[in-house]
Amino acid sequence: MNSTDRQSCNVLDIIERKKHGVELTRADIYCFVEGYVAGTIPDYQGAALLMAICLRGFSLEETVAYTEALVDSGSRLEWKNNRHLVVDKHSTGGVGDKTSLVVVPLAVACGLVVPKLSGRGLGLTGGTIDKLESITGFRADLSAGRVKTQTMSIGGVIASQGPDLVPGDGIIYSLRDVTATVDSMPLIAASVMSKKIATGASTIAIDMKVGSGALVKGKTDANHLAETMISIGRAFGIKVRVYFTDMSQPIGRAVGHSTEVAEAINILEGEGPDDVRELAVTIVSGLLRDSGLLPQPRAARSSAESHLDNGDALSVLDKIVAMQGGSLMEFRQLPPHDTVLSNECIPAPKTGYISRVDPIGISNVVRRLGGARFSKNDPIDLSVGITELLKVGETVVVGDPLCRLHANSQVDSKNVKGALLDAFEISEGPNAVSPLVIGQRVS
Repeated sequence: MNSTDRQSCNVLDIIERKKHGVELTRADIYCFVEGYVAGTIPDYQGAALLMAICLRGFSLEETVAYTEALVDSGSRLEWKNNRHLVVDKHSTGGVGDKTSLVVVPLAVACGLVVPKLSGRGLGLTGGTIDKLESITGFRADLSAGRVKTQTMSIGGVIASQGPDLVPGDGIIYSLRDVTATVDSMPLIAASVMSKKIATGASTIAIDMKVGSGALVKGKTDANHLAETMISIGRAFGIKVRVYFTDMSQPIGRAVGHSTEVAEAINILEGEGPDDVRELAVTIVSGLLRDSGLLPQPRAARSSAESHLDNGDALSVLDKIVAMQGGSLMEFRQLPPHDTVLSNECIPAPKTGYISRVDPIGISNVVRRLGGARFSKNDPIDLSVGITELLKVGETVVVGDPLCRLHANSQVDSKNVKGALLDAFEISEGPNAVSPLVIGQRVS
């Protein structure tokens, strides 16, 4: 934006016009992003504009401009000879979603290049960076130069936006997280795509969670968000494949930060829950096909499965963590959730079939234990969480564990037990189990 545009920038006027549904200009949008990142626009005005956008929406043109403004708030990574191998993956957020912790090292093990920028707390769920920071010493705040150097060295990185890679997204997202504007479709699309554009990805996989535990509850909204992301990708010359995945129950058997890292490691060791493994293999197979590295579906899936089973992907994660200051070996020896003051099983009140596991109820329990933010500067207890969750369709006998609760005091544990039991429903007969991947769209 030029100096004339900056001088004429009037954020109050921008808020007023968007409040009445007027389409904002590119200069308006750059005014907001640049001003809020610089600190010249206060939180209360930023929150007002975000709420106006949430209620009035953005056109595709506004969304593309907002995406570009986020990208231009920092620098972009450039790749020359191997840009077609530079890929990325993003999830729109789900309870227990640790898939990126498996997808990134697996894609690298298969020969792809993954300079992944991830976020922090996502509504009721933790972000990938929050999870990884449960590994002592792990650093996510890397410079753009360090992101590129590490990626060129070992094939991948998992970093936060930082001061020179899409800082606008990270700063604005922190405000969205505590102003009930996380679920705005254009803001979600721009937030996701800005990070991918900034890192130079040529191919992107979007894991679009749909259901009661997702930001996107229904198929109509999911299709709209998918089309928006695909359109943004098209505007920037990026191929986008969207997977619609079920989020009517937590994915995997662990919810929390260190609990989810531990579960991801189990999957990379050839164990762990089948749903997370299957989703990771499906996404990496698609990235291998869409990048052109392995265009045949059978060969792509075979490569993903073999590099997961033979330990190659675990080795990659170990290298990523080590280069970013942590030790996967130390974490595996004593995960933080094993050191909490209260580890106890929650017994089933009756015998039957698990017919519902409410993801929001589960997530709220973790939040009440200190495992998620209520305001943007809140610290997070990375050690608390839930493990050994039973899944819909499984049988349980009265007194057997529904899950295991990891809390940092007996009082916390006692206070959430009722809410945790309320998150489960047990029926006399079996219920149909929804498939995890319920559809795809590709540009």
